[in-house]
Amino acid sequence: MDWLNANSKLQLAIHNDLTIEIIYYDKHDYHNITGKLLKIDSMNGYLKLDNCERTIINLGNILDASVD
Repeated sequence: MDWLNANSKLQLAIHNDLTIEIIYYDKHDYHNITGKLLKIDSMNGYLKLDNCERTIINLGNILDASVD
């Protein structure tokens, strides 16, 4: 996925408190998760979703994102 496009979607979601669907690769498998962004930490390269599990995703593992 184009990083500029993904970054725009992540910024849109966090600034407007929107739900985002993220497809990412982790531990030899593809995952699909939906939730609101709690934090984007670009210095350490991860984001945290405000879902039941408080999922943390490495920014480099994100394959696609869509904003609801």
